[in-house]
Amino acid sequence: MYRERLVATPTHSDSARRLQQLLLDYHDFRQYKATHSLLEHTFRIADWQAERLKAPTRTSTNTPATTPAWNSC
Repeated sequence: MYRERLVATPTHSDSARRLQQLLLDYHDFRQYKATHSLLEHTFRIADWQAERLKAPTRTSTNTPATTPAWNSC
């Protein structure tokens, strides 16, 4: 229904037509993504990425606030 409303909405300027087309493209992308055969894998990858980014790294402790003054030269 959302797509039909977008298509049926009259546009009166180039920018409005451009926005309408972008919204239609996004709508189509979301519909395609929702039925994609690899959808379940994307959730697993997103969870893995979130955990990976939360994990501390060796370089994250070497920020100016935590680096000793004698080691800043």
